[in-house]
Amino acid sequence: MVKKEDVGKSRAHCSRTYAQDLNPMVTVVTEEGRVAEKSEDYFRDFDIVCCTETTTIEELVRVNVICRDIGVKFFCGHVWGFHGYFFTDLIEHTYTQELGLPPPKKSEILGPSAAKKAKVSEDTSVVVKKSLTFVPLSRALQVKAGKQGTGLDKQTSPMFLWLHVLLRFHEQKKTAPTSSDKEALLKLRDEVAKDLDVDSCKKVLDICASVACPASEGR
Repeated sequence: MVKKEDVGKSRAHCSRTYAQDLNPMVTVVTEEGRVAEKSEDYFRDFDIVCCTETTTIEELVRVNVICRDIGVKFFCGHVWGFHGYFFTDLIEHTYTQELGLPPPKKSEILGPSAAKKAKVSEDTSVVVKKSLTFVPLSRALQVKAGKQGTGLDKQTSPMFLWLHVLLRFHEQKKTAPTSSDKEALLKLRDEVAKDLDVDSCKKVLDICASVACPASEGR
């Protein structure tokens, strides 16, 4: 989306034309400034807000809080080589789902002719209305080890812990890690394990160690 001669310039401004070509039915605009400096009124003009890798955890949490207060849906994500994450906060989300019905039971009706028999419904599915309640980013990041269903347990993917490591590394270094950062990553791994009360979960620690050099080398 950008050219070599655009190095050093605003990525948003340089990629606007390309983004506009991909979205001809909408108007793509760009502007200067940091998200952390935007007021609550600024976000009122949006239906959804999407934050990407250039935003710190503190800024993400702040924007998420603002969006929840004014009823704006919030998305954020980042990618480090083969690893990445995607977070969604739709606050309260209502949707419909089509569910299949069990086949009708066969029965034999005695008496009236076939033309007068009760008509059997041929519906094979039913549409039901459902709703989901989402949690803010700050709460999702604060989940610690606990009882099954209420916190981190043996069923939790080790990648969740690895995500914490990558987020902290990016917060400190403002860049993606490489093989030369292995020791720093392992140190962060131990800090995360302690903070989330999973220091006794050997499986998590082993997997974090095995991926301590993300495929971001040479990026």
